[in-house]
Amino acid sequence: MTVLAGLAATAALAAPGDPKVAIKAGDQARAKAILLKAAELPGKGWTSAPVDFGRANPLCLTKRYSLSKLTVSAQAGTEFTRAVDTGTFLVDSAVRTFLTPKQAANAVQIRSALGVGKCLGQALAAEAPNGSTTTSNVKPFAIKGLALKSNGFLITISVITGGQTQKLTAVVLSFHHGRTVNELNALTLGKGWSKAKLRAVAAIMATRTASTR
Repeated sequence: MTVLAGLAATAALAAPGDPKVAIKAGDQARAKAILLKAAELPGKGWTSAPVDFGRANPLCLTKRYSLSKLTVSAQAGTEFTRAVDTGTFLVDSAVRTFLTPKQAANAVQIRSALGVGKCLGQALAAEAPNGSTTTSNVKPFAIKGLALKSNGFLITISVITGGQTQKLTAVVLSFHHGRTVNELNALTLGKGWSKAKLRAVAAIMATRTASTR
């Protein structure tokens, strides 16, 4: 899991706190194949770019929830963005394949701790405009009844600027099967995707992840 605002164009890069990288061509191809596509996202106006896995993680993540003892044989991601005034405006689809199923399970266990959600919430709140007052709330979040169990958080940031209050929400979900961890991050300003639309996107990810080995 990387910073919500941008989870690799260069697969050999690893930010502090992220796993070591030893890419295998076959694993990399399979990881890319299960990424979300723009046509599968609700709404219009999406543009895409590769996720930057080399981007720095929050210090609270690298100190307490590091994955640096683990190694991935694939990491691929797409970041989808559109105008902020459209509700859900940023979606990251990111896949990592670890060397062993045990390493993948360890990664999920480490990054599913509630402290990770609180760390990410602090990082989001820190991006508020100067002079703003922010409050954050983090709670575990999952969607039941999909092809795989989901692990994640719902992060809510209230930002008060000049007497105006805005609500930023972040959904962080991950799906694990075998050596693969598939993550969805979605940022929303105000009212965004309905529960049904979020579930539909998560269902695509869960089904594709369940097909990996």
